[in-house]
Amino acid sequence: MGCCGGFGGVGANVPQWTRCLNFSYTDFTGFAALVGDIAIYSLLARGEIEAAVIKVSTPFVGPGITSLSLSAGIVGNLAKILSPYDALAAASATNFGTSDGLQVEDFSVATSIRLAAIAVGANLSALTAGAGCLWLKVAQIPPP
Repeated sequence: MGCCGGFGGVGANVPQWTRCLNFSYTDFTGFAALVGDIAIYSLLARGEIEAAVIKVSTPFVGPGITSLSLSAGIVGNLAKILSPYDALAAASATNFGTSDGLQVEDFSVATSIRLAAIAVGANLSALTAGAGCLWLKVAQIPPP
């Protein structure tokens, strides 16, 4: 069996970063509300998220919107994985949000990871620009 109960080699249980999970303002313009969320990633059963990074390449803007934050989580807790990040701030090499802590959601079924937008001043349907990426460092816990 070798090292580590047979799971010492490279495989699904070795954490890896996802590709850029792109999002833009158009993902949220269908929400005539201050808060909206979209499915951005499907975490496999026994999946774990070790880290998350969010970064805008184009700041989010829209008439009347005075604040807009983005967070990542699950249904019922939209900031469980990533705390709200200021998406109105200017894009730069040092402007990004990071998570801390390991997240394991469900051992039997996949979990929908959600990207939420929270606006102040006007509904999300007023958005006219904004784009970015979310990266997740994921792995899968080996079966028993």
